[in-house]
Amino acid sequence: MSLTSPAQVQVTSPAAAARRFTTRSWPELNNPAAWVVALILLIMPLIANGFFLIEIFGTTMILGIIALSLMFLAGYGGMVSLMQLTIAGFAGYMYAIFGVSGHPNISLGWPWWLATPMALALATIFGTLGGALAVRTAGIYTIMITLAIAAAFYYFTNQNYAIFNGHTGINNITTPHFLSVDWRSDIAFYYVVLAVAALCYLAVEYLSRAPSTPIASPPTRSHPSSPL
Repeated sequence: MSLTSPAQVQVTSPAAAARRFTTRSWPELNNPAAWVVALILLIMPLIANGFFLIEIFGTTMILGIIALSLMFLAGYGGMVSLMQLTIAGFAGYMYAIFGVSGHPNISLGWPWWLATPMALALATIFGTLGGALAVRTAGIYTIMITLAIAAAFYYFTNQNYAIFNGHTGINNITTPHFLSVDWRSDIAFYYVVLAVAALCYLAVEYLSRAPSTPIASPPTRSHPSSPL
């Protein structure tokens, strides 16, 4: 005769399990400060003028996206790259060249829905080629190679007037007009940048927390034999 009682099995509803998984995966949802910051960003057009929306908050979020890619590579790939801003600038140049701008002798005049994916695809190829040059290096060597690529692109665009219009760059780029919205206006542009920044942040958070991805456990340094 057994004196032990059978173990009680606690049944958890799928909804409760989903809530616990979300809380563990996204602890920011339980942080009141995160909700306050999100609310302030959403209502910012009501309390700030166009200068603060574009020059301060918009520019900060654009540079934050680029910095996020740098921290993502450094934290989860172990690679410190100094050509992230160069890749973003390359994408901007490609959109200006394939799209419509104030330089008809340079721009090809493609509509935005063709110029945008073309610019993103070419920027991806450019970043891939730069990464292929630096992928077998580590530590200070990766930093120097990516810095050399960034410096070479900077001086090339400043001296090339046939394609990049030299130091002045390509100005008066035409912005998209659809859904009866002028996306060049301060409020529309601010919300576009805010949405893209939020999507990039959530994508990095998801990739860093997903247990099935190899980047779920970030390396401690860029290479076993690296001094960094």
